[in-house]
Amino acid sequence: MSSTNTRELPTSVRRSSQLIAGCAGLSAIGAATAITSVLHFNTASVIYLDVVPDADHAAAAGVVADLHSDLLLHAIVDIAGFAALALLSLSVRRPWRIARIGAWITSLVLSFGLALVLTSVSCLN
Repeated sequence: MSSTNTRELPTSVRRSSQLIAGCAGLSAIGAATAITSVLHFNTASVIYLDVVPDADHAAAAGVVADLHSDLLLHAIVDIAGFAALALLSLSVRRPWRIARIGAWITSLVLSFGLALVLTSVSCLN
């Protein structure tokens, strides 16, 4: 007796699931890095603002606020990417058309978020 649950998945489905899971792992690493950076930056920014001369304090506070918002954006994109990709790596293995559509939509949204993060970081230089 053969059941559809025990049928082996095509190689392309297994590979895509593994690649999506790998991307989810990279997003988890990025999220951990971004969260650690935000936590460290919260402490470091206070010390930095204490040593900046009073004449430059307003400009330095603006730079600190911009960096903090960029780090938070990076963390949010990575956390959302991890959650979405982890779910997609499991659902793409099912023979659901909605899973394939969801994979395309999620990849487009995450690509836009990543482009937004990269653009905000490159504008700082």
